[in-house]
Amino acid sequence: MYIPASMRSPVLTLSLGLLLVTGCGDGTDPNRRTISGRVTFQGKPVPQGEIRFAPVAAGSASAARITDGNFEISHRGGVMVGESTVSIVATSQASSATQEELDSGVDLGAAMTIPSKYNTQTELRVEIEPGEGTQAIDFDLVD
Repeated sequence: MYIPASMRSPVLTLSLGLLLVTGCGDGTDPNRRTISGRVTFQGKPVPQGEIRFAPVAAGSASAARITDGNFEISHRGGVMVGESTVSIVATSQASSATQEELDSGVDLGAAMTIPSKYNTQTELRVEIEPGEGTQAIDFDLVD
């Protein structure tokens, strides 16, 4: 494409400005990390439910469905780096909650099948470490 000499400086300036604003990385947020893992209760995989990570410091919560004991949170770049409180809900029926509802902690309205110390009165805390790749975190819950 031909650009007249009188237009080259403004075009170059605009191009550099856009590069600075949008960046040239892969779009990952260094303050978030993908998390995956396994959730068991009394030694057996939790068949279905939800897991939610809420940063102790400021930041938005991230959640995912648990299926056959497995979960992964990668949307929006994953979970905020730092200490998080973890709530795990195992239900007797599958939830139809949207991702936004899961992240906001909507009441699922289904019967809980694990103790409240893992959900409504959670005692679980984990440290999400900065770094690349997926951090694996497993939860072996007991009564």
